[in-house]
Order: sequence, then structure tokens, then C-alpha cells
Amino acid sequence: MKNNEYSTNPYAPPIQGVFHNQSPLDKTVPGTYTVYIPRSFEPCSPAIVILTPDGISAENFYKSDRGTNWVMVADIHGAALVIAEPYEAGKWNLNNSPTARFDELFLYEVWNTINKKFASIPAAFDLDERSLYWVGYEEGGSAVHKMALLWPQLFAGLVSINGEDVSSYIIDLFGGQASFPFEQSQNTDGKQTIGLLNNKISVPVWMISAESGSGKDDLKTHWINADNAVYSGSNEYADECYANKVTRIWITRGRVITEEIIYSEFLYPVQRFDFIPGGELKWRIPLVNNGTTGFFFTETMVDGFLRRWWTYIPTSYDSSNAYPLIIGMHGGSNDAAAFIGDSRWNEAAEAYGLIVVFPMAYPCPLPAMDWIPVPIWNQYTVSPSNAPNDVSFIQNVIKITKQKYSIDDKKIFATGHSNGAGMTWRLGLDVPEDFTAISPSGYTMGSIPDKSLPDPVLKNPLPTWVFMGRYDALNADAFFEGNWNDLCVSYWSNRDSFISNIHQTAYEGRYFHRTWTNGIDNIPIFRYSSVADCPHIYQPEECNILWEKYFSKITKDASGSRFFENQKIITSNSSN
Repeated sequence: MKNNEYSTNPYAPPIQGVFHNQSPLDKTVPGTYTVYIPRSFEPCSPAIVILTPDGISAENFYKSDRGTNWVMVADIHGAALVIAEPYEAGKWNLNNSPTARFDELFLYEVWNTINKKFASIPAAFDLDERSLYWVGYEEGGSAVHKMALLWPQLFAGLVSINGEDVSSYIIDLFGGQASFPFEQSQNTDGKQTIGLLNNKISVPVWMISAESGSGKDDLKTHWINADNAVYSGSNEYADECYANKVTRIWITRGRVITEEIIYSEFLYPVQRFDFIPGGELKWRIPLVNNGTTGFFFTETMVDGFLRRWWTYIPTSYDSSNAYPLIIGMHGGSNDAAAFIGDSRWNEAAEAYGLIVVFPMAYPCPLPAMDWIPVPIWNQYTVSPSNAPNDVSFIQNVIKITKQKYSIDDKKIFATGHSNGAGMTWRLGLDVPEDFTAISPSGYTMGSIPDKSLPDPVLKNPLPTWVFMGRYDALNADAFFEGNWNDLCVSYWSNRDSFISNIHQTAYEGRYFHRTWTNGIDNIPIFRYSSVADCPHIYQPEECNILWEKYFSKITKDASGSRFFENQKIITSNSSN
């Protein structure tokens, strides 16, 4: 059902309630499931997929005591519930019978459907793909293990409760297959070239009330090996614990564990990011402060719209000093908290003494993609409906931040990923005088406002560093005549007065750098870096590279002139 609250609260779910008898977008894959979207759900939030026991429909599970408990968890924590049943509420195909449904394909298509934001989906919601958790009961507990064996990169956590055995044959069969290493990012490139096996991908696993048995012992051994975990004793919830940093294997026997404990103590604290093939598990960053430093949340009216952002103040903050300011913008359908986790700019802020603001785009419908209202930046290549002026919003955020904290006007930078990269481009196009330098990541399409426009020349070039993952999309980091990377460099070569067909190249670990200079004293005006083994994501290490090798070296004076390592950036179109 449509949520009437959305008309007054743009961050409320546009669709809310319980939806039974849902089916995957791929109608050739049989099966049904239930979706519950609580009123407390906000853009880019977690989801819990629950697999029912044999003979229990998703609707009946939802109405059961267990289902009621999960609804309470969803309400409290603002998470969506997805309850999947065996085919026609019969039995899960645990032995891979060729005459029964291929359950893993059904569950994959359930994931594929809930990962979409199509308005045509009755129970559409804005899933945070970093925070997808899976729980199975009894035979559903075995089915959830099977799914994780075949698609481990889709799991930020797995809990099986009274689960049955999974045969060693299936463990070996599924675990020994090559993985789609970046499937979470909607990109299947690299399966053969990277050659990552499913049994090398870590998954946090909690097996509750698991009795001794060959299948369960085989499962435990598989996950311990996949996680490279070692025995770490016991805790108040688990009789056996195995750990490898974030990854944990918990074994609990003969005890009832509440749904709230399962979610809050085991599942929610961990997220999976596509930093590396197969994904990397990280602790969720607590968005807290001590009253002076840390994360501070702001929600206020700006230009007639209710806007939000997080500000990170490093522990070294001293109001008698002036601090560089980073504006970090999330991708489309994500939010500020998601970009905090993706980028880890707060860690760079601690290391280098920076203030970082993470603004959130306004939730808008996107008719061109048939999306429900999700956070979308109003930039040149994306046209959300009823969108605010986001250039004005970012300018107001900077103004408010400068009123609260001591900011160095000579060092204000913008960066962002995907749709946030498009917004970074728009800031550089519309108000370059507001920024010292910019760094868009994962998107060059927004670099040109209108190809029919004449190319303006900036009096004071705006230093720019672009990052693009090698596996972002097909030929994402390629340069050939007329593609977006080529058009981007050509357009900005005219704006910033560098020669587009003359550049330097260099390899640095995973990075292949292309650098265009001003042609006078070798100052890098424009950089483009391809990142190996990287899909459509902002890499945390980019923060360190970007700050140490670029942003920290650039300043801007009151006249708008920019300097690289204290040397004024001069081009043939610059004034001396």
C-alpha cells in the first residue's frame, strides 16, 4: 500500500505494509514470498530474508509467533522482512533433485527483485545491499546454507536455526564453483579472469541448536575454512566461537536465542562491501559523538526542503585552527551513512585532521528508470521528479558548517561516487569558485552539461582527479573516440586549458594513472585512474591516495587562483 506519511515526511517509505504472494521479476522462476516494509524503514536500509521450514507458507510464517517476533525486530530497527517459502509451501530441494525447483535460482531472483527499486513492483523498497542478512528455520536452515554455498557474496550474515544436514557432495559442488566476484554490484564480469571460488569467500555464520552430525560438522568445517577462522572460546550466546577479525562462526546447542539477539548482536553489526572480489566484511561504523567530536547529524529546512547530512569532526579538532573541508556525496538510491561505510572518509579525517560532511540527496521519483522515490542528486544526466536545487543545498551546507566549525577557505573539496560523482561534476561545472579541487568516482557521464554548448575556459583551472573501477561496467575505464571518458577529457581540456591528447601514465599497485598537466611546469591539472579488481564502488584507499597525493597539495586564495605545492597553476589562458 502507498504510505500517506510520505507526502509529509520525504524519508518515510513510499510503500509500507505487508505484501503476501509476491513473485520474482523473472516470471519463469516459480515461487512466492512475503515482504513486510515497516513504517520505520528509511532509504537505503537493511533487509532480512527468512526461509521457512518445510510445509510452512510465507504468509503462515508471518502470522506465527516467530513471524510476529521478526516483525517487532523490523519495526524497532527499521529493516525490511522478506519471507521465502519452499515451492508451493512443500519441501525445499535439499538434494538438488532435477525434477524439483532449483531453489538457489529462485532465491537469487528474489534477491534480484528486492534489489530493484521499480515502482512497478508492488512491494518495492530501497535496500542497502551492504546489509542483507539471511535466516533459515529447520529445513529452511539447510536451504539458507545451500544458498550461501553458491552465492556467498550476497550474505552479510547467515543464521540457521534447528537446521538439517547439507550433504558433503553439495558442499563440495557449490563451494568449488567459480564465483561472480562482483555480483552484489550488478556486475558479473571477472568470473573467469579473477577465478575466485565460492569456498574462499567469508560469511559470518551462526548455527543455533545444531546437534552433532556429519552434515553439520561438514558445514562447520566448510565455513571455518572459508573464513580462515580460528577457535576463540565461547560467549554468552554461543558454546563454540571461531573468528577471523570481523568474520565469526558461532555454534549454539540446546538454547533458544531471541530474534532480537540474533539481529542486534550478530547480524546488524557487520556489512559486506565490494572493496575486493567476493566482498569484504566490515564492522558497521557507529554514527556517534562525544559531544565535541565524532559524527553529528543535521536535519533542517533548506530552500523549502527538509534536508539531512552527517558531519564528522576529528578527535584532534581545535577551534583555534582552520581545517580542510571534504564534501562526500553518496550514489543514487544510497544515503549518507552508506557513503560513510563505503568511503571511510572518517578514518582519513582522523589521520589527516579533516572535517568531512556527508550530505544526503533528497528522495525523489526517477520516472526514466521506473524507480520509487529514493535519494537522487539533481545533476545533469539524471532528472528526478520534483527535485530541489542541490547546488544551492551544498552551498548552504558549506555555509552552515563554516558557521559551526573553523574551516580553511583555501581548502574546500568535493568528491562523490556514481550519482554523487555526477553531483561532484555539477558543482565543478556550476560553481567551481566554491572548491579547491574535485574528485568524481565511478561516473564520467555527468562531466558535460550539454554537448551542444560551447566549451568555456576557466580563468583558474579546477584540479580534478577521476577514479573508475576496471569492473565498473563493460569498458568502463576504456578510452576510445566518442565514449564518455574521451568526451569528458576533451571537454575539460578546454575548460582547464590542457592538451587532451598528451598525458603521462604510471602504474601504482592496483591503480593505472593518466595525468594531464598544464604543459608549462608539469602541474597535474587532470587525473584519471583505473582501479584493478574494482567494481562500481568508492574504495576507502582512494581517500588516502587522494589526500596525500593531490588535495593536500592544492590551495586556493581569495582571488580564486589555485596553487599546487605553493606554485600558482598557470595555463596559456590564465592571468599571471
